[in-house]
Amino acid sequence: LERIGFAPLTSFERGAKALEHWLSKGYHGDMKYMADHPFRHDPAQLLPNAKTIISVAMSYAGYAHDDQGRTRLHGRIAHYAQGRDYHRVLKAKLYALGKQIQKLTEHQIHVRPCVDTAPLLEHEAAALAGVGFIAKSTLTLIPGLGTYVVLGELLIDVELPPSEPIEPRCGECKACLDACPTNAFIAANILDARKCISYLTIEYDGIIPREIRPKLSNMIFGCDICQQVCPYNTAPQPRPAASEFKPFERFSNPALADILLQGSAAHKRFVHDSALRRASRKKLARNAAIALGNSSDTRAVGPLIEGLNVHNDPIVRGHIAWALGELGGKRARQSLAELEKEEQNTFVLEEITHALNRHAQRDATSS
Repeated sequence: LERIGFAPLTSFERGAKALEHWLSKGYHGDMKYMADHPFRHDPAQLLPNAKTIISVAMSYAGYAHDDQGRTRLHGRIAHYAQGRDYHRVLKAKLYALGKQIQKLTEHQIHVRPCVDTAPLLEHEAAALAGVGFIAKSTLTLIPGLGTYVVLGELLIDVELPPSEPIEPRCGECKACLDACPTNAFIAANILDARKCISYLTIEYDGIIPREIRPKLSNMIFGCDICQQVCPYNTAPQPRPAASEFKPFERFSNPALADILLQGSAAHKRFVHDSALRRASRKKLARNAAIALGNSSDTRAVGPLIEGLNVHNDPIVRGHIAWALGELGGKRARQSLAELEKEEQNTFVLEEITHALNRHAQRDATSS
């Protein structure tokens, strides 16, 4: 653990107001679980008689600058997800921390470890515990570490001295807001998840809007853009990073064609012991199809056509059709024309029509 802080277990008043406004605007998109737990601002609901919330942070900063996606036929995965699943790593460390505290006390204690999936405003907890402050990007920014961290909390029924909170230090900088390719930031500290690449590639199961697809580039799981431009994440010397987050080799430069075409067994091996377990085979295939469509490389046409034979799901097939329209070429156009004769799903047919129109426009421009 690179950082640890302590805060009294009280209701997060600022966080409660911010969450209520965010939900009222529908910025949570399809993340219904954010609205299903109305007490995210009140950690006392998670552990009766709890008195202190211990907030911890683990860094992956030292691994966050490796070059990846060297060609457009390879995908990019957010750096936090390239190593072992942080949920499991952090939860194990929080349990160990609880045992250590137990040894120092003379009575039985009760603890509740929380990592991301618990109904708790973790960034708010980190700010109140003095671990860092909430940056304009809505991420926790820790001086000396930046935003390349994952957070965890340990609720405990022992009163511990509180840490001093850190005042926000973003100043006038809004590099993160300006760099977002989909304009997902409504304002400082307010993110419309429905436009966020991380939400779209990880949380969202449906049809990604056509106007947003080109902006995903070759990102297939998450996005680091708002972090990459943050001045706090630029350091002349290597920053610490937990060894558990050392990237798996298979994630350093994954071939998009392999991800699109992999079967169930291959998918399970690919996501094993990583945060990518949250993404279904269908979802990663959809994301890979979009990335191939953005590649501007006609070598992607073959795998996309093969993908139509591999996938029955209309969500995947529709995005493949779009990608074939983006790439152009005789082979892609013929494949779309043949698909149009047999396809019955309305969404896929709409994508085929759009793709064939793209081909016609391209042909008219070149003639």
